Amino acid sequence: MKIGFSKGGLTFNSKKFHPLNMGIKGYEIESNEAINSVDAVELLEALSSIKTKKATKLDKIKGLKEAMDKMNS
Repeated sequence: MKIGFSKGGLTFNSKKFHPLNMGIKGYEIESNEAINSVDAVELLEALSSIKTKKATKLDKIKGLKEAMDKMNS
């Protein structure tokens, strides 16, 4: 997976990341709703807190909530 940063936002494998259009384990969510500009570094910081081995389920939920709050602000 190739992650990129630009003025237009975050990209994965050279495709613009749209947080409302994502798939997990074969299930996908799609939306045509416009999204707010998100600082990619802040979003990655929120998501990186979830990745640690010591993170509990509550920590993971808080990390996802923080990431969603950053996308919706």
